Amino acid sequence: MTLADGYPVAPADPMVGTIRYTTLEAVKDALRITDTRWDEQGTQAIIALESKIDEYVGGTFEAPNIPEAVKQAALVGGMEVWKIVDSPGGTGGSDSDGFIGMFDPAAAGYQAFNTVKPMLYGLRISWGTA
Repeated sequence: MTLADGYPVAPADPMVGTIRYTTLEAVKDALRITDTRWDEQGTQAIIALESKIDEYVGGTFEAPNIPEAVKQAALVGGMEVWKIVDSPGGTGGSDSDGFIGMFDPAAAGYQAFNTVKPMLYGLRISWGTA
């Protein structure tokens, strides 16, 4: 498959287990974070974000053919993930059962996707068009 602007796209793989469009180090550097205690959860949230990007676009970009917009969306989304981690409510919100401050990496990735979705307009695969 190929996007309109010529980027090759492979079918999306929902079982991806690594960060592909940015790096954990790039996200942490952009935010000047040196602490490592949230690295595992942050990595999982960025993977969830990138899976959501793949779902939205309709496929997976492979290096070195990753559009700059996708790289930037992953970086900005990764930064958003860290702000969600940093928030008092986490991804759990408030609840009488004690869910305040809980962190769900998948939920954080999906929340971050909503922030970067406008950066990806124009990169979706259009089915049925020439």
